[in-house]
Amino acid sequence: MALKTFVKISGVTNLSDARYCAGMMVNMIGFDLDPDSKQFTAPEKFAEITEWLSGVELVGEFNQMDVDSIRETGEAYRLDAIQTSSVEVAPHLVKATTLPVIFKLDVSQMEDPAEMRPIIEKIGNAVAFTLIESEGEEKGEAWMKASLDVSEHFPVVLGIGVTASNVSDLTNSNLKGISLRGGEEIKPGLKDFDELADILEALEVDDLED
Repeated sequence: MALKTFVKISGVTNLSDARYCAGMMVNMIGFDLDPDSKQFTAPEKFAEITEWLSGVELVGEFNQMDVDSIRETGEAYRLDAIQTSSVEVAPHLVKATTLPVIFKLDVSQMEDPAEMRPIIEKIGNAVAFTLIESEGEEKGEAWMKASLDVSEHFPVVLGIGVTASNVSDLTNSNLKGISLRGGEEIKPGLKDFDELADILEALEVDDLED
């Protein structure tokens, strides 16, 4: 099996999410490696989870850490890609590492979708892609439209407003792909995959299809 488009899973904190998503053939799985974050993944836990994974790229997710700290952490964790939320750090990080760099644009504090474009234009094509997510309230159709518009000029992965009912249409746009978020386990080994599974299953392509 394969998926119709590029998929990144963000904020993975447990083996259940990681193994399920890797089995569904997603492209990237991200782990929060910022020590000040509530979802920080310690090296031991990272190793415990990732030793079960294959065929997927591992992304280190950072907020406002400086270039040297991010680069050193990336080397220690043996990552495949690095993600930063800092528009100032991103271009310097590109020059400081050989790993692909992802810029995460958190739109939760923005009031107007038009605010996204100048930030993405500033980053341009220097990064592998810009990931648009919202850590706060859900963003509506206007935000999705603005994301789709800017994806005509720059590589964009959409992490807002993605549902099982619209994801097939999104694969026919100029987006590089979509992003979904991992969640907490109900208890060790037990997860509710309903929403995540619905979206990934809607993207499945049988290998025998033309």
